[in-house]
Amino acid sequence: MTLHEYFKRQFEYVAWADALCVEAVASVPADQFDAPFGFSFGGVHATVVHMMGAQEIWINRLTTGTDKQFLTTADVPTLIDLRHHWMVLHSQWRTFLGQQTDASLESPITFARRGQQISIPIRAVVAHTLDHSTHHRGQLNSLIKLAGGKPPECGWMLWSLEHGEAVVS
Repeated sequence: MTLHEYFKRQFEYVAWADALCVEAVASVPADQFDAPFGFSFGGVHATVVHMMGAQEIWINRLTTGTDKQFLTTADVPTLIDLRHHWMVLHSQWRTFLGQQTDASLESPITFARRGQQISIPIRAVVAHTLDHSTHHRGQLNSLIKLAGGKPPECGWMLWSLEHGEAVVS
């Protein structure tokens, strides 16, 4: 498997897990959707928005070379908005990754961060974005549970079993 094929496959896992997380957010009582719990980005809604916002910032940098204003809970205030926004965002990522080759993933991207210009290979940005999703998904699952909802089962092994990556005998 080539690097770009690996990233496309890994992104399919992330999109699958993101969708399961949004559905799990639906199990959170309405009065707990925005409740602060004191870790990650405060609560369920804010943490989902941060996860989504990071994916959006990076896909915009990769496809347009520009930064958007970071997504806020006011931009995606409801579960319906979260579902829709993530579907659109996942489509953008699929298109971008579908256009890549191993060679193009070595190309640098330059962006501003905290007053500094940073150049880094595209492959490192994609790897970071995938890793960032996994990092916050664990936090989100804890927040969903604290809020009274039911966290999803969304680990890589389960995805692998459901998508033919692993063989059960």
